[in-house]
Amino acid sequence: MSRNSRRFTYNNTFTVNKDADSVFALLGPEEEKDWLSGWDCEMMHPGPGSAVETDAVAISHPGTEMEAVWVVVDRDTKQHKLDLVRVQPNKLTLHLRIEVVEENGVSTVTWDMTLTALNDSAATEMAASHPAVVAEAVSWIAESLNHYFRTGSKLAKLPAHP
Repeated sequence: MSRNSRRFTYNNTFTVNKDADSVFALLGPEEEKDWLSGWDCEMMHPGPGSAVETDAVAISHPGTEMEAVWVVVDRDTKQHKLDLVRVQPNKLTLHLRIEVVEENGVSTVTWDMTLTALNDSAATEMAASHPAVVAEAVSWIAESLNHYFRTGSKLAKLPAHP
């Protein structure tokens, strides 16, 4: 992790016991509903149930304190790269860069995040808790993906959100 007073950067890597095409197909605001417990979003563009591509816009956790706008900046299905931005008004922005690389049927997922606090209160909260929260959230994502590929179902436990 690196940070200045309001910016926090996290670089994470985990493995999923499945090929890159299968893993990448489950990444994106709409797709994560199928395998990630607690994930909720409403597609604004291109619309509910549509394939998520570049320039897609979603609102996650509508009507809650976790409500945020997500924009798919780039989705490269050939290179298995996904670039998203999340904005939580009056709290933070998050730039998420995901890459999936396959070797021998096992995928290594790089999950890099840059969070920027939008005020002093959010910066203080992030400095105090975010390293542990991010580590738990990324671990949960890895565990959830592997569980889904093994069983076809979601895990029930919910972690804190970064």
